[in-house]
Amino acid sequence: NLVRTVKPVGFDIEHWPEPPPIFDLVRTLGGIAEEEMYRTFNMGIGFALVVAPTGADAVRERLEQAGLMVHVLGRAFEDAERTIRMRPKGLLGRRGRFAAA
Repeated sequence: NLVRTVKPVGFDIEHWPEPPPIFDLVRTLGGIAEEEMYRTFNMGIGFALVVAPTGADAVRERLEQAGLMVHVLGRAFEDAERTIRMRPKGLLGRRGRFAAA
């Protein structure tokens, strides 16, 4: 849940790794819309860090050296509405809901 930040920020998601196959199975068997899947589940992203651009490379390097898989998803920006733009899926999130952008 990216909107649990202390500061009022939104996120521009430019990259999202392919979710593990279990999420497609849940979506198909449950008849769940893709928008709801991204609202409810982490879709394979277990933990997210918001890092200043100047420190992003160093943090990524350190995490990879520790054996962790790292994905740079996008960037944060000041936004009182806490908008999430999920560009790879064409979704826009506001107030706990995703809809087609």
